[in-house]
Amino acid sequence: MSSILKIVIPILAFFGGWAVFFFGFKKMRRVKLIKDTPRSKVRSIAMGLVEVHGFALPQEILITPFSKSESVCYRYEIKEYQRKTTRDSKGRTHTSYKWVTVGSGERRIPFFARDDTGKVLVDPTGATCHVNCKKAFYQKAGFMGSFSGILGMLKDWISDDNSKMDTTEWELEPIEANDGFSVSWGANVGDRKYFEYFIAPEEVLFVLGTAKNDDDVPDKVLICEGTNEKTFIISDRSEKEVIKKIRNSMILLFLIGIVLIVGSIILFMKFNNFL
Repeated sequence: MSSILKIVIPILAFFGGWAVFFFGFKKMRRVKLIKDTPRSKVRSIAMGLVEVHGFALPQEILITPFSKSESVCYRYEIKEYQRKTTRDSKGRTHTSYKWVTVGSGERRIPFFARDDTGKVLVDPTGATCHVNCKKAFYQKAGFMGSFSGILGMLKDWISDDNSKMDTTEWELEPIEANDGFSVSWGANVGDRKYFEYFIAPEEVLFVLGTAKNDDDVPDKVLICEGTNEKTFIISDRSEKEVIKKIRNSMILLFLIGIVLIVGSIILFMKFNNFL
């Protein structure tokens, strides 16, 4: 290895570790913000950052692409089981298998958050959505249709409310959703999984966002992404579950950051004969 790489690699790892730490601290701030923001009833919402617990009430029903379920917003993801072969510096080949995301999309339009005191319009644009995977389907390798054609139909489905899409010929078999987790056991190269994440009408809803006056919406109050405070979370999980998910990702980021920083120091010392 050249002397330049012996310096550059540890430096990149060191600053990469601090960059990961930065994102970990952003997660930590988000957890603190959720804990410090009191729950508000819709009737008594004050302008600024608010936290609302209630139920999703559609202003317009959206239909998910695969299960044709009713929703107020949805996201889909398609994963394919692929084989990848690489060759190392000694000419040896290594083959690995993994699920790779080959398609995704989402549809969001404003909907209401309703509690026992009233309802308020929520514009989900820009929100971080912590939504459970509710439907999943399996497609065996060898499907005779064109996958690019499927992606094209999905694009039309999202952009055009009047689009028609018949999925009966896609040979999709329902499977356990498992929150979008993909198990490789028994999979063949070319198999695909189709996942749907959505919030259904009347489903439990957690919203943390900025309330502002808007004369163009019902009751003249809108919850959306703030201009100064960008934290905006929508979830079908409880506050406790949202905090747990964010905290787990925060801990993971801190661990990765520590590994990169400590590893960069060890590499620098090893490359420069300090060890």
